[in-house]
Amino acid sequence: MTGLLFQDFVHWFDARMTHRKVLLIVENCPAHPKQDLDDSTVLPYVSSK
Repeated sequence: MTGLLFQDFVHWFDARMTHRKVLLIVENCPAHPKQDLDDSTVLPYVSSK
């Protein structure tokens, strides 16, 4: 997955989650850049081991 594809997906997902609280757990890797999102979706980044 590329960073651009991930960004597109997260913004698409966040737009559809209005009026909901969503926790989307994401692995911390270069393909998952930090996102500025609305209050609907929270993206905690976890490190892989």
